[in-house]
Amino acid sequence: SGNVRRGAEGLRPREVEALALLGVRSRMTAAEVAAEMSLGDRQARRILAKLVEEGLARKVGSSVSTAYEVVEFE
Repeated sequence: SGNVRRGAEGLRPREVEALALLGVRSRMTAAEVAAEMSLGDRQARRILAKLVEEGLARKVGSSVSTAYEVVEFE
């Protein structure tokens, strides 16, 4: 309970869309998300950062090779 969120309530439509995309593709870079969703790289990185902040996605790797994947809940 408390502030722990399970699922996508409270997310904006584009954040939900990005989360669904990660769920299908399993691992994507911000550039791939941007291209798939017709967004700019900065906007895609902002959306992905929000998903990470919410505990719904995680960053994998660093620098240029940074990718994102969905956090699996047991």
